[in-house]
Amino acid sequence: LALARALAGPTADAARDVRAARSALHSGLRPADARYLAFQLWQEGVARAVQIWASEGAGEPSEAFRALPDAVPYVDAARVLRQQLAAELATLDLAASGRAVVYSVGAAEALLLDATRPGWRDRYLAEPFDLARYEPPVAGEPNVSE
Repeated sequence: LALARALAGPTADAARDVRAARSALHSGLRPADARYLAFQLWQEGVARAVQIWASEGAGEPSEAFRALPDAVPYVDAARVLRQQLAAELATLDLAASGRAVVYSVGAAEALLLDATRPGWRDRYLAEPFDLARYEPPVAGEPNVSE
């Protein structure tokens, strides 16, 4: 729920709540499991966020695309993807979803980073495997990537 609130309104308090939730989760994991989770969030979650960014940045579809009977404008697809993500986060159940949570949680973390850490994507491949290294700022931290 911390991620859902943070996406709805990225603030220092929301970022702090996300950090606290991540810390609580990681405290119950063995170090190897925590590293694997971080890797999956980094890899699979960001891929899910890319779907949203691609839809938002796609512009106008071609006339041929618009003529398809099931065509959906990209802007509408992006809005639906964001709504689906918010709904998934609001009802997240680790026991029921298992490893599939990495898609929505990782996507939410990536979207939150976009809102709070401009430029974090420049570090994505240079500093891989853990979105936490690009953490959203907390009170007293600058709102830029290092």
